[in-house]
Amino acid sequence: MTAPTAKEQILIHQLRTRLSDLELKDDSDMFLIRWLRGRDLKINQAEDMLRKHIKWCKEYDTDNILEWEPPEVLTRDYPIEFWGRDSENCPNAGLALGKWDLIKIVDTGLRQEFVRYMDQMYFKLLDAMKDQYGPDGVPVTQFNITYDVSGLSLKLMTSVAVLDIYMNVVRRFETNHPETLKACYVVNASKIFSIIFGVVKPVLSQHTFGKILIFDSNASKWIPLLQKAIPLDKLPISCGGHNLKSVLNTDSQSRSDNKGYSTVTVPARGNYPVELNVTESKTIISWSFIVAIRDIGFSVKSRNEELVQHKRVGSSQIPQEGFFICSQPGTYTIVFDNSYSHFRSKEIKYKIGTKLEGISMP
Repeated sequence: MTAPTAKEQILIHQLRTRLSDLELKDDSDMFLIRWLRGRDLKINQAEDMLRKHIKWCKEYDTDNILEWEPPEVLTRDYPIEFWGRDSENCPNAGLALGKWDLIKIVDTGLRQEFVRYMDQMYFKLLDAMKDQYGPDGVPVTQFNITYDVSGLSLKLMTSVAVLDIYMNVVRRFETNHPETLKACYVVNASKIFSIIFGVVKPVLSQHTFGKILIFDSNASKWIPLLQKAIPLDKLPISCGGHNLKSVLNTDSQSRSDNKGYSTVTVPARGNYPVELNVTESKTIISWSFIVAIRDIGFSVKSRNEELVQHKRVGSSQIPQEGFFICSQPGTYTIVFDNSYSHFRSKEIKYKIGTKLEGISMP
């Protein structure tokens, strides 16, 4: 979030004066501007919103929320991952929302605990921003979050209780964390998600709605965005990263055999890019991959230039191996392309390596 303008500084001073009866833990300019911008610089509305937030914090004991231990079933079956920071030092979080069975939450009587669990996630992200600064020297006040909604069940739409949970979580975020969202990536969205999103959309402010990016299963549209925002060692391989342990990987995507091969499924009409940041010239990028059935397109690119020409490689039990010597530092992308297949996804096993001296296959 950008630093306050001269006009906003005046409003911040006025708001701070109005709130002098409160003992705010944070009365910094960057904290107060969140509430002003969240209410389009309307100071009366910003003051009302912040006062209600203070009452809410006391009611739900948010001072101790970071120490609160959620029931084990929540951390086990509804895991939340934190994926490092983006280039502006903003923290990242990721959730496999499509795999979350919220009907089970209702049936086990854990609705209140689940909502507090989600509150805790936001406070963990706020805590991760404390004493952090962006490249411009401005304090970090926003985070990125990714929701993988593949696997959303049709039965969720028929549960009023589940929809109420969604609404409650969204309302609490909207009224208590204005202007903390930098970007929200929703990937693998289906028609089922569209229906659920239509229910919660009226609760969203225009500020929040404008930061939500929704993508279908065509990974070529969203993987490059995630690769720019999230460190590759933290980003799941299902999202174009190198993290094999992420819960966002499917069972097939998270496999790694004893020869070091990872397995991914490239969706129909999509592709699977693997981005490599090369810091020195004469770095050798080497690859080895096997196509399970049919074929897959393969190429190596950098700066929109095709360095290894795109070709379609057929299925074989013999690995397809090769290498490329980088003439200069930069970002190089190995692309497994399935955009030409309208209906069939393709499974591939691959491993990729880099080396400065000598040519060594991965």
